[in-house]
Amino acid sequence: MADAIGRTMMLATAFVWLALSPSPQEPTAGRVVVELRSGESLTGHLRARSAALVELEIEAGAVVGLAAHQVRSIHAVAHAAATTTAVPAGAGPCPPPAPRSEWFLLHDATGLAVGWLRSGVLQRADGSLDLSEEYEFVTGAFRYQVTLQSRATAALVPLECYFRERISEPSPAFALPAGTVGGGERLRQERIVRAMVVGDELLVQRLDERGRAERRLARPAAATLPLLAAYAQQQGRLLGVAPVFDPAGEQFVRHEFRAGRTRTVLQTGTPQPVTEWVTALAEASAAAATAPLGDARWCNAAGYTVHRELAGPGLVAAPSGADSVPFAVGAAQTGAALVVAGNQQLGLWRPNPAWRTGAVSAAAVQLECPVHGATAQLQELGAAVLPRELPPETAVLAWWQLLHAGAPLGERQRWQWRGQPATRWFGSDPGAGGRRYQVDLLPAAGRWLLLVQEAPALAFDELAEDFAFVAAHVEGHPAALQPKAQGPLADGPLPPLRGRWPSAAAAPR
Repeated sequence: MADAIGRTMMLATAFVWLALSPSPQEPTAGRVVVELRSGESLTGHLRARSAALVELEIEAGAVVGLAAHQVRSIHAVAHAAATTTAVPAGAGPCPPPAPRSEWFLLHDATGLAVGWLRSGVLQRADGSLDLSEEYEFVTGAFRYQVTLQSRATAALVPLECYFRERISEPSPAFALPAGTVGGGERLRQERIVRAMVVGDELLVQRLDERGRAERRLARPAAATLPLLAAYAQQQGRLLGVAPVFDPAGEQFVRHEFRAGRTRTVLQTGTPQPVTEWVTALAEASAAAATAPLGDARWCNAAGYTVHRELAGPGLVAAPSGADSVPFAVGAAQTGAALVVAGNQQLGLWRPNPAWRTGAVSAAAVQLECPVHGATAQLQELGAAVLPRELPPETAVLAWWQLLHAGAPLGERQRWQWRGQPATRWFGSDPGAGGRRYQVDLLPAAGRWLLLVQEAPALAFDELAEDFAFVAAHVEGHPAALQPKAQGPLADGPLPPLRGRWPSAAAAPR
């Protein structure tokens, strides 16, 4: 009897092993397409395959491990017949990029690391480009993940993009074993979008909890794909307004791609030039010329990103190492993006990492830009500066003349601050090293706030957009000093928070 049971168990084990092992028709190496039981498919180089695990390299240095029971089938990638693609006049193949993989920590407005970002660039053997980004945010006990990939020809003609978003939570009772991909977690929500260029159309396929869906969108002239657009901008091949497919919204959105401009940052105590690339929503670009929406990247001479804004200064990416990222989330802390006065009534947003917190008192707050010797100071005007018998503008001019007799303010300028009329002056001082000033008088719920920003004359033009951003985002109400989550973390529905992980706080827009 025991022998029979033993033979039966051995036979069952053999059947399981055969079921999990590659069939003679399935490839064991080379470039393949892996079809998962969830309906998703992944393309890459098959690194290894066993009865329990499949290793797939989706780009240089990025290897994904898949539990064998997740895999439905594996097929070799057939070599497609040669096709001709229309290339805009004057456009040709870009210089072949070196394989690149960059890791970043994502910091919220409080300076806390709330997630990570990895971006990569890879050129295939046929000359086409693969660009990828992967985000992960942890909020409460829940994990929010996004994978985005775009592919294009060597001439940056768009071919296809892939988008996947997931929300998961710890659940050992219902999850895969801890040693496998996704182990120890239960998936709460998932959506996969794949868009492929087919002639003058974009074929959009979606897979989510409601099932599969497919539709075709007319592809506007000069339309491009996410990631590819930013890459083309940095290559100097995409400037101005262009439609970009947004896989999260499954529609085309018009973006403005601005020419790069030189900025200066301190690296290891030494001023270094970087190039700032800004992408803004075209519909909002006129109103947001001083505070661009969208994505801002600072790149060094080698093209590597040294700073990136995903939702203004309230959600930024700072370079990090792949090994340290998992341990830094929820623990690493940098300077807060929102600097608040001691009375909790005033606040200034740091426009970018070139600025840091300066002197802070009960009724005033200051920012400093050490690389240029610039400052921005916000204070509430009391009775000493604003006597009852004088209009606010007249009182400010008299007060300024007492403190800066050698730097008279020019003609007043009117502008709208938070929907209210505000006043702005510019002034310059030929002495004292030649400094220039921007002075703003702001009405704030029955109070008057004064913002004074100054810089050496040689640096004023470079900092002009920083000054405009600081003025546009002055906080003068206590409720605004506790900003709500924006950017990817605000995209719902997210489960209720619990645990020690905070939500990311982002600059209001």
